[in-house]
Parts: sequence; C-alpha cells; structure tokens
Amino acid sequence: MDYKTIVRKSQESYNRFFNDIHYLPKEEEISDITIDIENMQDKIAAKAAQAKGHIAYLEQVKKEIEDQAKASEEGIFTNEHKDTEAKLNKMYDEYVEANKKLFALQTKIGKLLHK
Repeated sequence: MDYKTIVRKSQESYNRFFNDIHYLPKEEEISDITIDIENMQDKIAAKAAQAKGHIAYLEQVKKEIEDQAKASEEGIFTNEHKDTEAKLNKMYDEYVEANKKLFALQTKIGKLLHK
C-alpha cells in the first residue's frame, strides 16, 4: 500500500471505531441503568478486541513511517509527514484510552455478574 492509502484506511478505521463505541454506557451509568449484562459484556469484549487490533495496526504504520523517514537522507517527507505522524500518534493515544475505559467497563460488569 502506498502512504496515502495507509493514512486514508487508518482514518476510516478510526472513524468507524469511535462512531460505534458511543452506544456503550459510561462507567458511572452502569449502576444507574438496567442493562443486559451478558450482551453488553460481549459487545465490550468485541470492541476491546477491535481496539487492540487497531492499536497493533497503528503501531505497524507508525513503525513503517518512522523507518522510511530515517532512511531518507534528503527529507522526502515534508511537514505533511509530521502532521500525519502527529495525527496517528493522537489516534493511537485515543485507542489506548478507549481500551482502558473498555477494560474498566468489563471489570465492573464482571463484578456485577459474580454478585
């Protein structure tokens, strides 16, 4: 894949993930609402697995970009590269944060199941 395709696909994947995650309850809402715990647990686990896959993909993309940039003596990548790298880093950080929230939800729901 070429550079622009990688960036475009990463952005599309990122948009899909964060558009889909909004249906999950916030951690503080779990005790305030009645939910289908088993169904929600499956959805949270699926999103957590998806986030891990996205994180691994972004790590791969970041490494490829960093390797290409280091190999270039003439600075093939312009400010566009720096902007894209910053964007990918931000996306990565948001996936990691979302993964932490999903883990917290899984833990809380797991505790509710074992009461």
